[in-house]
Amino acid sequence: MKQSNWVSLLMILFFSLVGTMYLFVTAKDLKMPSLHLFWFLTSLVFVVLWWTLDAVSIWIIFKASHVIIPYKLALMCMLVGFFFGAITPFNSGTIPAILLFLQSKNIPIQKSLAPVMMKTMLNGIARAIMSIFLALYLRNIVSNRIGDILRLILTSYGLILILAYFILMNTSSLANKTRKYLFHLLFWIGRKFSILFTVASTLAESIVESPERLKPLTKKLYWLPSCLFFIFLFWLCQLTLPSTILLAMKLKTNFIAMAVTQASFYLLQPYLPTPGGSGMAEVGFGFLSKNINGITSPVFVLLWRSISFYLPVSVGAFFFIHNLQKRKYS
Repeated sequence: MKQSNWVSLLMILFFSLVGTMYLFVTAKDLKMPSLHLFWFLTSLVFVVLWWTLDAVSIWIIFKASHVIIPYKLALMCMLVGFFFGAITPFNSGTIPAILLFLQSKNIPIQKSLAPVMMKTMLNGIARAIMSIFLALYLRNIVSNRIGDILRLILTSYGLILILAYFILMNTSSLANKTRKYLFHLLFWIGRKFSILFTVASTLAESIVESPERLKPLTKKLYWLPSCLFFIFLFWLCQLTLPSTILLAMKLKTNFIAMAVTQASFYLLQPYLPTPGGSGMAEVGFGFLSKNINGITSPVFVLLWRSISFYLPVSVGAFFFIHNLQKRKYS
């Protein structure tokens, strides 16, 4: 890996350590519970299913685009994308990493971009709907100033996503003008930062051509029901995870409240400027857990972060490094 990637990993560990220490120093409940093995293993199963189902949905989209890729490759590219999202601020490295990883497997960006864009759009639309719903739901739960900011961010996030995907798929004159503006903006970024030129220029051209590129997927939607089904199961596994961790710690749980906590964090994470949201993620999830569900245990936050973040990041890093080694000696 490049030196900058190692620096990002060290920053993740440092900020996470600071955030975790803050939780332990400020917490009143420092009891170290004995874990219920069944529920702990169930938590791990949910994480495995989470990523397995996510990979199935993008595999279906690739197949509908007449780009056949092995399921294992779909799983690998999603985990590598998660790894790079984790070591870049605002998760900005996710999509470029997926596209470049697939390119290293002889799938050119011109073929992979439309399926990856469609997967991103479906996730974005789900996030947008969930953001607005949560903003309304949290109105009667978190009523302080931070709660007001939280609801404003969620509402804005939802509306911006809906507008963005409407522009990308719409063929009106306004949408065409907006795509051209984005085209020039991305080219300017590519010229300004030479390391980003290839990805920025490819994205710029693809955004302008997005309605045409997505036409094979939007013209016939036979693939959509099965894809949405697996996306639904993906969200179900993710939203269930915090409750299974609490059950593993032999603590009472409110499934709805913990699902809201997990969803709120997942939607807010892209706003965290540190790599992978490290440090701020621990403190932020701890705040949400306390205010929404009354959970104050820093051990719970540490377990949740280790299972939901460090485990898939480690697997994604392994796939990435293994791929580099294969390319080096091939």
